[in-house]
Amino acid sequence: MIDEKRSETLLLERTLQRLFGETSYHVERSPCRGKFRGHNDYSIVFGSGRKLFIGQDKQNYLSGLRKQVGLIQHFRDHQAENTEKIKAALAAHDTPFCDAAVDISPYPGLNELIVYGVVVLTHQSGIKLMYRETNMHYFLVGGDRGWYSLDECMAHLPKDACGERAYCKELPLKSPPPELGKRPQRRKGGPVR
Repeated sequence: MIDEKRSETLLLERTLQRLFGETSYHVERSPCRGKFRGHNDYSIVFGSGRKLFIGQDKQNYLSGLRKQVGLIQHFRDHQAENTEKIKAALAAHDTPFCDAAVDISPYPGLNELIVYGVVVLTHQSGIKLMYRETNMHYFLVGGDRGWYSLDECMAHLPKDACGERAYCKELPLKSPPPELGKRPQRRKGGPVR
């Protein structure tokens, strides 16, 4: 029984590692403070430094792993389908982003993998906007059984991308690498030998 649970735990941990595109991981246990003092939080820390919270206490670890694998697996399974749905919904609006290229991917910018499902809009001019919002994330990882439907999420996305940008962040354009040409070092008396 213990060996079965341990092997399932290892399988689920490695599945999460693969689905997030990581090469290594370790499990981190940290003590809780305040109201939950005496308990421990369990997280998986990947080789890149990104951390995914699994759950509180060891007895909840396996069920937390199952839940997280289910969420990221749903995200990956429906990634192309949701991209097309979002493209169609954007095309229905008269905004500068109605013909933008849409990409849905895990957000690589933070080390805490809490809200990792983001929508990246690429305008024809090359401007990239990343829309990172909790309701959209839960739709992407949970489908229609999540908090909000796609229609409710899409009612907010065009307004935010074209207006206040409370949840949209402009991604930097890829700049050319800096030139490597350096001047030769010189000492006061002449060139360095």
